Amino acid sequence: MKSLGDILRDNALARLNHTAWFGDIVLVNGNTGAIDNSIENALTTLKGAGGKKGACVLVDSPAYRAASKSSPHALCDLALPVTVYEDALFNRGAGGTGKTVSRIAEEVIAVLHNAVVTPTAGALTLGNGDYRPQLDEDSGTLIITLDFHLAAGVLAQPRVPMPLITVSDDTVTISLAAKFAGAEIWYVTDDSWPAPDNPAATLYTQPFQPAEAGALVSAVAFLEGYQPGNVAVART
Repeated sequence: MKSLGDILRDNALARLNHTAWFGDIVLVNGNTGAIDNSIENALTTLKGAGGKKGACVLVDSPAYRAASKSSPHALCDLALPVTVYEDALFNRGAGGTGKTVSRIAEEVIAVLHNAVVTPTAGALTLGNGDYRPQLDEDSGTLIITLDFHLAAGVLAQPRVPMPLITVSDDTVTISLAAKFAGAEIWYVTDDSWPAPDNPAATLYTQPFQPAEAGALVSAVAFLEGYQPGNVAVART
């Protein structure tokens, strides 16, 4: 299953691909290998789009940026970088596209800004920035990187409730809500995380007395179809 970031990148790329204006410009998916080779081929050989060369657009992999503290959703700013490359020597010659890096960037903005490209999220917007062309002196390539953003909410997966640990006369009883009666509760008396694959953990089946007085008991509930619960802690 694709992540929201992968869906956003692939769908934004598809939108550009289905815009006739980009018919002679190579569009590169940042999720594929050999990105540098793909860009170089598009700029300096006749392996471009429509027999043209000298310009390409890279739709790169998005990155999550935390927008604010929030609950129950983790509110994120999903940043989608789109970079335009132009080798003017080739692009403005007889076999080039004739479309400058700035003109291509304008068209990318026109196509993607305020565009909804995923069925479950909002619209892409262009972020604040200085979008003038930058020259890569080593390659002679003109570059503009556009920063598009999408506000996204990531909802935590449902967890089993935190167990209730009761200590009475040094006897420890661990319980869970009745609707989760099929859950397993694992506990430890050290600082490790109580889980079935932890050699120090014990499956709770009945009230018990810790081997040492003052032991710190930690417990977590597990149930198929749910994330493990939060850790419950009690001092005996």
